[in-house]
Amino acid sequence: MRPRRRRTRTGRPSSTTSTPDGSAYNVTYGFLRARYRASYETPTPLEPERVYEFRIRFRPTAMAFLPGHRLRVDVSSSDFPMYDRNHNTGGNDWEEAELRPAHQLVLHSADRASHLVLPLVSA
Repeated sequence: MRPRRRRTRTGRPSSTTSTPDGSAYNVTYGFLRARYRASYETPTPLEPERVYEFRIRFRPTAMAFLPGHRLRVDVSSSDFPMYDRNHNTGGNDWEEAELRPAHQLVLHSADRASHLVLPLVSA
């Protein structure tokens, strides 16, 4: 079995309102295919068990978050059908039939804190 060499990181901040059903609404999105994290010209596979920092740029948007609203970021290894699917094999997604599950690990310790940077605009 080949090690997993390709991963995609997608991020989508969502406004989760305090409605009784807990509805979530997409605000914007960002996308980064991990093998192109340093360069689009020279893809670099991920090494298993190594920790990486990903900076995912989100598309510009504007939204007022009212009291009681929450902000969340969904992290996944794919966003199919919006983007081509990721087989997580390290091979060619256009030619392979094999699919493997991917497992995401988001670090949140003091020395490896994950965070979201948001610009604020006063009313």
